[in-house]
Order: sequence, then structure tokens, then C-alpha cells
Amino acid sequence: MTDLGTVWGVLPATLGLVALAFYRRAWWMGSYLILTMVGTMVLTPLAKLLWHRVRPTLWQGVPLPKDFSFPSSHATYSLALVLALMLLTWGSPKFPWILGLGTWFVLFIGWSRLYLGIHYPSDILGGWLLATAWTLGLYWLMRGLFVTE
Repeated sequence: MTDLGTVWGVLPATLGLVALAFYRRAWWMGSYLILTMVGTMVLTPLAKLLWHRVRPTLWQGVPLPKDFSFPSSHATYSLALVLALMLLTWGSPKFPWILGLGTWFVLFIGWSRLYLGIHYPSDILGGWLLATAWTLGLYWLMRGLFVTE
């Protein structure tokens, strides 16, 4: 289930939502989603290389990913997607659903990484902080440059 945070959940959801946005000619929304997720895909590995934090070894027999531990990619990607959707639906009837289901999704992904013993709690928190900073910063930048109200 932890793979919902990457290739089996976040990635297909992002691709589907971007395709839907472009189909509906919501160019700004689709572009924002693409830039949000591509940015997290670039920033997260860079942060891992910067900190070089070795993964915990809590359980015998659990294969560890080959990359570094901090920040958690799964935590970063899942929160970036949910937060981007929250910003894009702010004030709409969809917002409470995205807030509720998204919160559970993000918490579930974070917990699964801890349960598997392949992240420290601070790895999850670091991923969430990175996702928040990038997603909000990009939103404010793009809103200021491209959206006139």
C-alpha cells in the first residue's frame, strides 16, 4: 500500500488530473500540477544528496531502498499532490472532500513508511515541509504572474 505514495497512486492521479485539466482547457491548473510534481521530483533527490542520511535498519529482512532517507519521497509526493489539489479547489464544494480524503491519504502514506521501518519520523516531517514550501511557493508565484482577478 505504501506504493500509493508514488507509482501506483500519486503518479497516475497526477497524469489523469493533468490530462483532465488540459482537456477542459484549464491550462493554468494543468500547468501548476505538472510544475508542482516535477519540482518535487527534482527537489527531493537533491535534498537527499545534500543530507546523506542513512536509512534506519529496524527490521531484518525488509529490503531498504538504495537512496538516502531524508526527506521521504513518498511523504513529499503525496502531500504535494494533495496540497496542490486543495489550493486549486479552495472555496469549491470539492474542497472538503479533498481536505478529508487527502489528509487520510497523506497520513497513511507517512505512517506506512514508518511502519516498514525505512524512515525516521523526521524524514516524513522533512518531506511534508519540503512539499509545503514548494507547493505554496510555486502557487503564489504562478498566481502572481499569470492570474489576474
